[in-house]
Amino acid sequence: MLKGNGCVIQVLCTGMSLLAREPVKLSFVIDSLDEFQAKLKTLQRAQRVYDPQAEAEIPEWTRHSLALRNALVALDCHDAGKSYFDTAAFTYGEARAREAWDSPSRAMKDEMKRALARGRELRDGGYASLLGPVQNALELA
Repeated sequence: MLKGNGCVIQVLCTGMSLLAREPVKLSFVIDSLDEFQAKLKTLQRAQRVYDPQAEAEIPEWTRHSLALRNALVALDCHDAGKSYFDTAAFTYGEARAREAWDSPSRAMKDEMKRALARGRELRDGGYASLLGPVQNALELA
């Protein structure tokens, strides 16, 4: 994953690491003309990562996309050995997490548990349901 100018793209690297201190030459391969316009749009979006003139776009989170993001954050935090509190602090900020943890309510604690369960579900293949029609192709492979 490469990040820059508020954009993130996923790349397949061969040869030298993109983390090397030396300049890296990037090549983009389009192996067929099927869906060429879609691939061209993807390439144009990827260009924003390296464009110093590009303005960062602030993502507009929906309730659903925010829940998916939080699920993956919870999974990453868990895999890094972090507690539910640490996950809440990372997601909502230290002050809000501390306030929730010190209150009699279990709402945020339960939310962190649900987020981790959803993150595990996504990791273990549940993400395919988000792909729509492509899911059938994945099941056949």
